[in-house]
Amino acid sequence: GREHVPRPEPGKEAVTGASKPRKGTEMAEFIPETSLVGKIPITYARKNLLLPCRTASGELVLVSGNPGAREAIDEMRFLAGPARVVPAAGEEILPLIDAAYERVQAPEREIAGQFRTAELAARFMSAVVKVVAGQIEQKYF
Repeated sequence: GREHVPRPEPGKEAVTGASKPRKGTEMAEFIPETSLVGKIPITYARKNLLLPCRTASGELVLVSGNPGAREAIDEMRFLAGPARVVPAAGEEILPLIDAAYERVQAPEREIAGQFRTAELAARFMSAVVKVVAGQIEQKYF
């Protein structure tokens, strides 16, 4: 026979995804907040695995590879204002931090800008391919 799995009462469902690190396509939901990225040294962002982003709806969030880093999160909130913390895997947030800073620090000259954009796109796609490959490997192998 089939084993009975108890189900929560309606309205009492467990909150899922709130504390789980985001992966792959979910990370694509977030757009780095360039006005804040320009004010935060890249060494600080990388050390604390923290990147201020906007959601598609415009909500400010702090994507964090270390949600327990309260001091860094509080400092970022002091600079940015109220923001929800979204957990992310450290190996996934580092390429996003690098790409965000590459975009912010890119020169405004058209030729240099095109080169930087192509380089940024290549870096981002490389990170996406690694994430997707990892998910496929976990699921099927």
